[in-house]
Amino acid sequence: MSQAIAMDSRITTDLRKFHRQVHARKQPQVYIKTLGTFEVFIDDKLEEKWRGGSAGANQLRNMLAYLIARTGSPIQRDVLIEVAGGRGKRPPEHVIPGLKNMLKHWGMGDALQQRGSTFILKPTDSWRTDTDELVELFEDAKAEEAEGHHESAIALLKQAQERDLCTPDADYLPTFDAVPDYSMIIQQKREEWANYQANVLRRLAELGLKMTDRASWDLAASTARLVVRFDPENPESFLLVAKAEEHRGNLTSAREYRNKAAELTRIAIEDLD
Repeated sequence: MSQAIAMDSRITTDLRKFHRQVHARKQPQVYIKTLGTFEVFIDDKLEEKWRGGSAGANQLRNMLAYLIARTGSPIQRDVLIEVAGGRGKRPPEHVIPGLKNMLKHWGMGDALQQRGSTFILKPTDSWRTDTDELVELFEDAKAEEAEGHHESAIALLKQAQERDLCTPDADYLPTFDAVPDYSMIIQQKREEWANYQANVLRRLAELGLKMTDRASWDLAASTARLVVRFDPENPESFLLVAKAEEHRGNLTSAREYRNKAAELTRIAIEDLD
């Protein structure tokens, strides 16, 4: 029975790796970076000119950024037009056909669906974002960890770091700027993605601490420090660094981080009173 379970586990892992390889061979035509920048790559080439009829580049960028942030959600035509105007006056309605023409030119025409006066950006095989890649890596890593394959899980999470998908201070859709109502929605998304990135790094550090070699502990320590930058008000972030430093034998540094964690805890308790 145990042999059969082990075999099933290997088969599941092999199938997951196979699907990742197939996906890697069939990359979407359009790849969009949203973390720390807002750039579009078509067939791995940076698209430098945003063109959509008489719509301006900034108008097109604002509309696409807003659609991406709300992928799968219906957005009214009037909202898209207001978003296109940024913090200036409302632009004419021709910005919408301009957006549609640009996406069609890129090969994303199938992604933007219209139902009356409502638009929805659908996830399709024609496009992908860096956040999609981050989620895929994290989910694959969690699946590998659940099967006891900690080294494979670490390798997947390290890819997220190496591909700059978990860089502190790299805000989500940083160039988006519109009237407060819409900017607040994007800011909320920024906070959500920052929390997600911190969780990815936190898991990588925790997995590193489960290993028995110095290199993994060093990785855990450096990764835990990144978690602190993402989540500097959380005592658990500092405790994670302390644990990593204890594994490395740096007891003085560990004590400093534990003291900082204790201080943050004390402040949080006082704020509740």
